[in-house]
Amino acid sequence: MKILVDSSAGRRLTNALQTAGHDVVFSKDLGPDPGDAALIEIAATESRTVVTVDQNFGRAIIFGDVPNIGIVFIPDVTPDQRIRLVTAAIEAHERDLEAGAWVVAEVGRMRLRMPPGTGDS
Repeated sequence: MKILVDSSAGRRLTNALQTAGHDVVFSKDLGPDPGDAALIEIAATESRTVVTVDQNFGRAIIFGDVPNIGIVFIPDVTPDQRIRLVTAAIEAHERDLEAGAWVVAEVGRMRLRMPPGTGDS
């Protein structure tokens, strides 16, 4: 899976996803923080799912004129918990994320929101 890990989610998660065989870009490797809108554009252009702790990504998509992309929102938990949560989200919803779904992965539960127009939102 092609993934863009936001700086808020961390390098350790990035490394774990790469080790698992995913094509992963860490936002800090792109240079100075370009902001959420620019990261959304990069993710859309490269067909990447964003993994973030930052809830502003959702606001940027809802209230901005930006492309629909898959997003995994995770809470601010330990790096090991982040790795488990994102791995579980990808295993359960990889195709949904590639179609632009949002997954909120929390300890003990996972919520899915399909993009508008799919009939499942």
